[in-house]
Amino acid sequence: MTATGGASGHPVAYRFSEAQTAGGTFYYRIRSVDHGGGTDVTDIRSVTIPPAAELAVFPNPSPGKVSVQGLQGKGVVKVYNLYGRLIQTQAVPRT
Repeated sequence: MTATGGASGHPVAYRFSEAQTAGGTFYYRIRSVDHGGGTDVTDIRSVTIPPAAELAVFPNPSPGKVSVQGLQGKGVVKVYNLYGRLIQTQAVPRT
């Protein structure tokens, strides 16, 4: 988010949500156009998003025991039932 001075002299905030889901480095800048047709362009800003983890959980559906592959680093695995109720929480140690 970049704050700038608007024509009224008050700060203006801009917000943008990227639909991109893959990780990588993305570059952005804002070009504003005022009521009189004048334009202004901000400096380029970069945002680096780490790649999403890929997990495999099987079998699905499960009779009670599942295997999880692809966990990296320390974290927590939470298992929910079909109705959205939390049924198990398991800490994952740092690998």
